[in-house]
Amino acid sequence: MPSLCQQVKSDCEQLQAFKEEFFLAYETAKETGNLVKARVLKNRWEKKYDLLRKKLGEFLLGEVYDFIMELREETNEDIHDADDIHFQPDGTLAGRVLLTGVWYPFQGKKLIRTVDKIVIQNSDCIHTQPNGILAGRVLVGSKWYPFQGNELIETVDNEVFDDAYFIYTQSDGILAGRVSVGGIIYAFRGNKLIKHFDNEDNKAIKNFTNIRKARADNTSAGRVKVGEIMYPFRGNELIKTIDNEIIENCGSIHTQQDGTLAGRVQVGGEWRDFLWVNEEKYILF
Repeated sequence: MPSLCQQVKSDCEQLQAFKEEFFLAYETAKETGNLVKARVLKNRWEKKYDLLRKKLGEFLLGEVYDFIMELREETNEDIHDADDIHFQPDGTLAGRVLLTGVWYPFQGKKLIRTVDKIVIQNSDCIHTQPNGILAGRVLVGSKWYPFQGNELIETVDNEVFDDAYFIYTQSDGILAGRVSVGGIIYAFRGNKLIKHFDNEDNKAIKNFTNIRKARADNTSAGRVKVGEIMYPFRGNELIKTIDNEIIENCGSIHTQQDGTLAGRVQVGGEWRDFLWVNEEKYILF
């Protein structure tokens, strides 16, 4: 009987095969105009991905439970819940745990109650960077701040922000996410706020939403409101057309399991799905 690891590997290979089969069917559909097979294969691909994600969650569950029980004994704390659980590069667990109504980060068997010697009131988006340093966001008073290690980040691009949301680390180790400055929610990477796109210099960004974790090339993706229209974006490029169709709105923007961009856009008054294929090509269906 195959081990769970072997089964997960087999499932991943099958998932990739489904994806490749879908792209072949889509190329055929562009010539015939019949999208039925492509839609069926897309649904099969997505269902397989959901099943694999659940299986990976089950794989970790038993280890997390055992570790939390050990952490309760080690700290003599009444831990009520745990979240953001993940393995660090050295193989130990990290994440956050709930104690008397407050979520505290933990790393190994150490609870973290302060950052820069400041007592925190809550925590979120807890993750470990490639160098083994813990990062995320913490609540101090009534305001959320990004943090990494024992450093509380209070400004980005020398701007004092009002709040911080969805903090994560890109694959090159640089902290990223969103912060609110003057009522506008900007994406940031490292110490730089993204206030315009390379191909859209003259229109002000109003809000970033649905920011997704970094692709392998360290770009972020999501959607952003420019003028009165919500567009998808990837890296520092605003996506205004797909298959030569002008985008009127967008939603459900996400990165797929292989890191490529997908979602829904409104073109010609109709909502349609799209997928990213390569640097020059997106497809509508």
